[in-house]
Amino acid sequence: MTTHTPETLETALATFLRLLAAGQAEALAGWRARLIPDRETIIALASSPSPSLAKAWRDLAALVTAVDDNHLHQATVTFNLSPRVTALAVAATNFLTLVNTDAPTMADKSPDSDGFPAYNLALAAAAAANDDPWEWLLYDTFITPCADRVRTGPQNLNRPTRELFRALLATNPISGLKNLDLELPEAIRELSGRYLVKKPGETFARDLQERAAKRPVRLRKWWLQAEAAYADRNLRRILIESWLELPENGLSGAGTGIFLEELRLRDPVRFRRPILEFYEAYDYLSHFGKAAGKETPPPQLEIMERLLRASDRELNRRGNERFLKFRALLEIIAEEQAVPHDFKHLSRTFCLRELLPLTRLATVIGGRREALKQGFSGPQFSDHPI
Repeated sequence: MTTHTPETLETALATFLRLLAAGQAEALAGWRARLIPDRETIIALASSPSPSLAKAWRDLAALVTAVDDNHLHQATVTFNLSPRVTALAVAATNFLTLVNTDAPTMADKSPDSDGFPAYNLALAAAAAANDDPWEWLLYDTFITPCADRVRTGPQNLNRPTRELFRALLATNPISGLKNLDLELPEAIRELSGRYLVKKPGETFARDLQERAAKRPVRLRKWWLQAEAAYADRNLRRILIESWLELPENGLSGAGTGIFLEELRLRDPVRFRRPILEFYEAYDYLSHFGKAAGKETPPPQLEIMERLLRASDRELNRRGNERFLKFRALLEIIAEEQAVPHDFKHLSRTFCLRELLPLTRLATVIGGRREALKQGFSGPQFSDHPI
């Protein structure tokens, strides 16, 4: 692996931070610098950065603070730079290098010959964020260009690069939840077997539960952080806006749906309004701009219906994955025996005419319906209280 002097490391890291602050995605798409500082160098970079590096950090910190609504911690010129944050920034820059330089051979499964991916995997593992929401947003600033490169770059990442991407997403709950279309967080992935009918020959339900039992502390911590993130008004707004822009696929549908339904099961009173805020926004944007009297289902619901009606098991499974997105909303309607009336843009048309018929096509299991048979036709919903 290549070595660097402290001066070249600082210059490269400062350049990366300035590109982030300026939003220069094109320049980051061509990033190819390998930064390999050892532990002592990372500590030195954090404790006594050069003036140019310190300014780059302050500028980026100010950018992160701009998304704040006077609720999260305020970043100032005395921003406390830690070795943990520095390590995460280095790992993110190196992920971009791996994707950009290995693009022609991303499907190659060759081993980690020079140790570079493993080095960065160790950095990401050591850089997990604490419980500070502002730090989560700072981390996500590093990780966002990495996720963008995964979406626009090679179709298949090789195994070490994919593992590094997962490790980056796992460093904080915001990044994991903002990129559900690319990777499900481990804590959500462990639950997928409870909500989706397994494929023929697939035995993940018991295997995942056994593996989850061996790492309860890490998964429990993720859920506590994720609950705190979604309960926070500012962070929830960021997550909802991200989910509304995600590509509609099985991962984003299942990931969003399982997360919101698990929140509802954990505390139906506390999370009722936060959960319904997402569905209200989805309903409003799906029908925004349509002419009066021309209400039709959003295109994604039409695609979902075709998948759910398909006789092909794999297509049907994809439909169920997408349909999971609306699980928490339909459970709330079933429990309250009414469409929530305290949300102006959550319509009866969307809930009863467009979503309700899909419940008769979907396979509804998991949550409080764990014991129901796979042939269950769907819960009964009404917009009139009994």
